[in-house]
Amino acid sequence: MTDSHKRIRKNCICISILLLAGAGLALYLVLSGYEPSGGDIWGHLYKSQEMYESLKKGNVFPLFSPYWYNGIQLFRYWGPLSYYIMAGLMFLTGGDLLLAYRLLAFVIFVVGGLPWILWGIHENRRVIGTFFGLLWFFMPEHIRIYFTAGNLPQMVTTMLVPYVIWFLWLYVRKKNNRAAVGLFVCMTLMSFTHLMVTAIMGVSAFLYLLIDQIWNKDTRRKIFALIYMICGILAAGIWVIPSLKGGLVTSESGDGSVMSTLIYPLATSLNPFKRLSAGNDSFYFGLAAVLIAIAGILLATGGKKAGFVFLLVMLACTTPAAYKILVKLPFSQLFWMTRFAPMTYGFFFSACLEWVRLKKKYCVLLAALLCVDSISCMNLDFYSVATSDETKMEMQQLAELTDQRTAVIDKSSYGSYPSYGISGSSHTMYTYGWAWQGAETGDNIVLLNEVLDRKYYRFLFDRAVELGADTVLIRKIDLEKQDITISDIEQDAAASGYSMVWKRRQRIFINGRHRRTLERSPDTMGLQSENMQMK
Repeated sequence: MTDSHKRIRKNCICISILLLAGAGLALYLVLSGYEPSGGDIWGHLYKSQEMYESLKKGNVFPLFSPYWYNGIQLFRYWGPLSYYIMAGLMFLTGGDLLLAYRLLAFVIFVVGGLPWILWGIHENRRVIGTFFGLLWFFMPEHIRIYFTAGNLPQMVTTMLVPYVIWFLWLYVRKKNNRAAVGLFVCMTLMSFTHLMVTAIMGVSAFLYLLIDQIWNKDTRRKIFALIYMICGILAAGIWVIPSLKGGLVTSESGDGSVMSTLIYPLATSLNPFKRLSAGNDSFYFGLAAVLIAIAGILLATGGKKAGFVFLLVMLACTTPAAYKILVKLPFSQLFWMTRFAPMTYGFFFSACLEWVRLKKKYCVLLAALLCVDSISCMNLDFYSVATSDETKMEMQQLAELTDQRTAVIDKSSYGSYPSYGISGSSHTMYTYGWAWQGAETGDNIVLLNEVLDRKYYRFLFDRAVELGADTVLIRKIDLEKQDITISDIEQDAAASGYSMVWKRRQRIFINGRHRRTLERSPDTMGLQSENMQMK
C-alpha cells in the first residue's frame, strides 16, 4: 500500500468515526422518542413546517402567514436557512416534523465536526482533529443551545462557525487565497441564518486578529480577510436590508437590559458542580478550557497563543465587572456575551491544533480534561426542556373552542408551545405567536402584556376584541398573584362581550356565538358572550 493510499485510508477512518457517532446520536433520539426540547423550539418547528408546506406548493420563499399575530412575515426578521434545512429533512421523512427534528442532530453534529477533522488532516494531526470534531457538539454552551434554548438558527450558526475559523486560518496563516471564497460563502450563509450571531462572528474575528497582531504582523491579509467577511454579509443584502429596515437590531434590546441577564460571575461560569445544581439553563463556560488556555499562554510559542488569549478575554467579558464597560459601547445590543461562546470555543480549538510542539502525552491530558469537563453534557435528559402532556392537551382544547382567532395571555409561561400547538397542528389563527418583532401588531401585543401587569383587564378584553380574538385564555395563577376575584374578571370580560367557559388552571373567555363546552370537573367552569361579529 502506497503512502497516498495509507493517508486516504486514515482520512476515511476519521470521517467514518464522525459519521458513526452522529448516527448514534440521531438513533438515540429516534429510538427514545426524544421530544423537541428547548424554550424556543416549538416556534421554530412551526416555521419549519410552514416552510415545508410552502415548498410543497412550489412557493420557494413564503412571504406571509395568517396564523400568528393577525398575519406575520415569518422569514423577514429571522433568516430562512435553518428552516430550509428542516424542510429538506421533512421531505426525507415524508413530512414527519418530529423525525426531522431528531435527524437535525445528525446534520449539525457531522457538519459542525467535519472542519476539525479536515484541519487535523491538513496538519497531520488526525487524532486530535477527530477528537475535536466529536467534542464540538457537546461543548457546554452548544448543548444548552440545542436542548435547553432550542434556538434553531443559532444551532445552525454554531455548525458554521468552525468553517469560518478554518477558512480564516487558511487565508491568514497559510496564505491560501482560495480560502477567501470560503470566508465569503460562510458569512453569507450565516447572514441568512442569524444576523446577530453573524455580527458577533465578525466582531470575534476582528478581536482575534487584533490579538494575533501582537505576534503575527501580517496586517494586510488580516484586513482583507475582514473585508471578505463583510462582503459575505453584504451579499445577503436582499434579505438583510429588509430585516434591518424593520428594526431587527433595535429589537434585540439596545438598552442593555437583555445583556445584563447574560452576565455571570466566575464562581458560576467556571463551577462545574454549580452547573449541575443550578439547572439546565445555567451558563457554564468550561473550567478545563480555561486551564488549558492558561497553560497555552505560558508554554506555547508566541504565534500560537492568540486563541488562548482570546478565550480568557471573552471569559472576562462575561463577568459583572465587564458589563459596566460593555453596556456603554456602541452597538452594545450585540454584546450578548454568552452568544460569543461558539466563537470562543472555535478559536480555542484552533489554538490547540496550532500547538504542534505539544507532546503526545500532554495532548492525551488535554483531551482527558476536556472529556471530563464535557461528560455531563452528554446527559441529554439534564438539558431537556420538555412540554407537558397537560399543556399539549390544553392547547388542543383551546383550538377546538376557537372559531376565529385565539389569544393566550400567559406572558410566555407556556413557553413557545402555543405557537405550534395552536397554529401548527390545527391551523387555528393565534393573536400571539413567537418572535413578535416580525409582526405589524407587535405594539398592540406589548400593550396587552403591559395591561396584564397593571390589572387593566377591561382594556385587555377590549383590545382582544379589536384584534379579532373570539377566545381568550388567562392563567388562573396570574389572577391569584394579582388578587383578582372571579366576579371581577367576569365583569371586565362581559363589558367586551366575553363570558367564561372553562375554569381549571386557567380561565378561557369566549366572545360571540360559540357555545361549545368542555368536560367539567370540580375545577372547571365557563363564560360566553354575544357581541362579536364573526368573520
